[in-house]
Amino acid sequence: MVTREAMGWTVIAAPVIISPADGSITGDRPVFTGTGYPGADISIVHGRSGLPMCTTKAEADGTFSCPMDRPLMVGSLEVFPSVSANGVGSVAGKMITIAVEVSPTILRPAQGAVVPEFPVIEGTAGARSNVAIEDEHGATICSTVADEMGIFGCAVLDAALTPGPHTLTPVQTSFAGIVVRGAAASVTVPGTVPGVTPSASPSASTTSATPAPSATKTQTTAATSPAAVVKTGTTRALAATGATGTTPILLVGGLLILLGAAVVVARIRRRSRDH
Repeated sequence: MVTREAMGWTVIAAPVIISPADGSITGDRPVFTGTGYPGADISIVHGRSGLPMCTTKAEADGTFSCPMDRPLMVGSLEVFPSVSANGVGSVAGKMITIAVEVSPTILRPAQGAVVPEFPVIEGTAGARSNVAIEDEHGATICSTVADEMGIFGCAVLDAALTPGPHTLTPVQTSFAGIVVRGAAASVTVPGTVPGVTPSASPSASTTSATPAPSATKTQTTAATSPAAVVKTGTTRALAATGATGTTPILLVGGLLILLGAAVVVARIRRRSRDH
C-alpha cells in the first residue's frame, strides 16, 4: 500500500502599483502605493537596471506604501512591483511608466535680497541635472551640477554683477536633455548705478540760492547808511582789545581843544609885548 503525504503551498498574487498611475506625471520623491500579499516584502524595482528603488512590507489587509528616500532623476521612468513571501521566490507585477518632473528653485538669496557683486546662489533641482543661472539679459552668470539629493550651489566668479537690480533665473537640463526654467528671483547689488547722477536736494538748492531775509536787510542798510558802516567797522576792529568805539573819539577831541587854547594864549602875549 502506497502512503501519500499531503503537500501544501502558498499562492501569491502579483502585486499591483496603484499610485502613481501608469502614464502619469510625478515629482522626484513619489510614494508608491498598491496591493500585495499580506505581510510579504514588497519592492519597487527599476525597470531597466532591475535594482530595487524602495522596499516595504504589506499590511495585514494587503496594502503597501513605499516612499522614496532619495529623489528620482528627471525624465521617463519604468518601474514594477515585486513581492516575496516566507523568503521563497518572488512574483513581479505589471510594469508602469511614469514621467518625473521637477522645477529648479532658488532658495538663497531670498526674493528681494541685497547681494554682493559676486554672490553664491543655492537651491534645489533634479538629481544630477545641470543647472545654469541666467540674468535678466539671458546671459549665464554661473553653472553647476546638482548632487544626488538635488541640491546645488553656484558661485558667480567670472563677471561681477553691476550695482542695481537684477533678475536671477535657474535653468535645469536633465540627464535626458529636458530643459525646465524655474521661478526668477529679484535681487539688488548695492552701489551707484552707472550713468545715473543723483539729483540735488530741492530744499538745499533753494536755501543756498536765496539769502536769508535778515542778511538781505543788513546788507542793504550797510550799503546806504555811512554811519552804520563806521559803527560796524569800529566794533569789529576793537572787539579784540576790549575797548569801546567812543573812547578814541573823546581823546582826539580833548587834544584839539588844548592845542587851540595854546595858540590863542601865545598870540595874546605877543600882542602885549608889541604894545
